[in-house]
Amino acid sequence: MDQKTNQTPRKSILRTDEDMTFLEHLEELRFTLARCIGAFAVGVIILIFFLPSLTDLLKLPFIWAQGSTDVDMLEGLFSRKPMGVFTVMMQVLFLGGLACSLPFMLFAGAQFVAPALTEREKKVLIPGLIAGFFLFLTGIAFAFFIILPAAFRMAITFNEMLGMELLWGASDYYGLVVWLCVLMGALFEFPVVLVFLIHLGILSAGMLRAQRKIVFVALLILSAVITPTGDPFTLIIMTLPLYGLYELAIIVGARWSGRSDGLEEEEVDTLD
Repeated sequence: MDQKTNQTPRKSILRTDEDMTFLEHLEELRFTLARCIGAFAVGVIILIFFLPSLTDLLKLPFIWAQGSTDVDMLEGLFSRKPMGVFTVMMQVLFLGGLACSLPFMLFAGAQFVAPALTEREKKVLIPGLIAGFFLFLTGIAFAFFIILPAAFRMAITFNEMLGMELLWGASDYYGLVVWLCVLMGALFEFPVVLVFLIHLGILSAGMLRAQRKIVFVALLILSAVITPTGDPFTLIIMTLPLYGLYELAIIVGARWSGRSDGLEEEEVDTLD
């Protein structure tokens, strides 16, 4: 007589969670975390094979700041610690793997929270994830192509004015480049959060308009904290795009909220 296991198959995360027990929710959370960790591990493994090319790529902001386009002409990077190169590798692989696996993590997270959302919330989930991912890439590109070269150029100029040679430790340089790129990518995603909160009725476009001055000062302070050099020029080119995204969130949130309210009124009229 064949013995059959009493284990029930894992239920799809796309189903409604009305009948799910606490343990089933924990199982779904464990599976989601395992998928995120797996995606991160795959991203790190892929980057390992391209690590030399990746480190050359990360040198470009400093090269551009020196007015050169040749990687071999890069000067000023050195390793002060025997294991400094190991620290560089870990930072590059960790944050690079995180950036590469982000789309898969967002999708896994969306699958996990989808059953608990209302139909209205689900309508903005996928567009919000797509917009968030592209804003993340835009923030990375903005930091890599604009902020970092400008900041390094200012640092080199100030040192030349004082007759000093600027030398960068490799671990300090790569840590700054990678962390600033990822941080700017994360900061560029905050408009998606604001639009989502407006759509849910937690915030309103009017509330955000009333806080414009406070937000601008807050972004100015934040930029002063995270900017590599702290000079006014770099501070301005970091603050203005972030504030522009804040204004964009107000516009998009107001239009989206108005459209949603109109659809809800049409549904009520239809029911009547």
